[in-house]
Amino acid sequence: MLAEQRVRALRREIEEQAIYHREQLGYLPAGKIVFQKNGSYVRWIHRDEDARRGGTVIHRKDRSFAEDLVLKNYHREMADVLEAQRRLLDQFLRDATSITAGSRIPLMSSVMTAEYVSAMTESILYANRRARNAGPTVSVPPEAESSDEKPTRWLAEMDLLTPILLESVKWMTDWCREAYECGDRRLNELRIRARCGLLVRSKSEAFIADWLFEHRIPFRYEQVLRVGDHVFCPDFTILLPDGRLIYWEHFGALGKSGYLLDTQKKLANYLEAGIYPGRDLLITCEDGDNPLDLREAEWILHMLCGKYMSSVPFGGALEVPLMMR
Repeated sequence: MLAEQRVRALRREIEEQAIYHREQLGYLPAGKIVFQKNGSYVRWIHRDEDARRGGTVIHRKDRSFAEDLVLKNYHREMADVLEAQRRLLDQFLRDATSITAGSRIPLMSSVMTAEYVSAMTESILYANRRARNAGPTVSVPPEAESSDEKPTRWLAEMDLLTPILLESVKWMTDWCREAYECGDRRLNELRIRARCGLLVRSKSEAFIADWLFEHRIPFRYEQVLRVGDHVFCPDFTILLPDGRLIYWEHFGALGKSGYLLDTQKKLANYLEAGIYPGRDLLITCEDGDNPLDLREAEWILHMLCGKYMSSVPFGGALEVPLMMR
């Protein structure tokens, strides 16, 4: 069933990201870092993993070593969070399967699936921020406000961790800031102003653009793409956390015969260029009688956003500047 496949796809995505965070632990130093308040400042202490006392003071000149230990904490906690999410999905699938066994009742409707995926991805984002509370704006977590020492120690940890995480998304932000070649087709049809300020061709494209922008997913609108002899102008070019680019085409007038023929030719050209739907190309459609199903679009967006929530601090690029028309 499609709904069950979607939940299982989310589970696989979460599992892959948990594995990624666990693997990063192998590249980082042994031991752990703890913080001890010493007068007006906090000392960095290196201890064995299982030790509760003692350890060696890390000098300020060895800041990079302290940063590696803090980053190790981050990866471990993110892996724990993601594995907890995966266990919840496993339990959900087991419960749903037992309820529907022997009956013709579907596992879930598409609407329920979209809502469930939305809740799961939002909870991953919350867990990410809660695990380290690192972000462009650092705030003291509520539990730290009850002690004089905890905020000091916590801020010392953030002083080490936040610059590392900021640097890890800098390349995405730089990509967003680069100028790019825009298509010049029918510029007079760019009549819809999305909330993010971008001029697009339809309300459906405005919905997609705003969603990507608000969730800090790096994208470009109608960037020219040249592959061999083919020249494309995908509606959205999206940068993934692993550096790959994927493309999103929204075909919004399939009820028109001429438009339908152009769409068929465009898809054939994509295939000939080695750009395949489901791998490199996302597709949504609508016509006059069947408008874009926003819940279906949200499903795609939440799955896309999940890649950033679980693998990229802050959920994506720190900012997504837009090339305005």
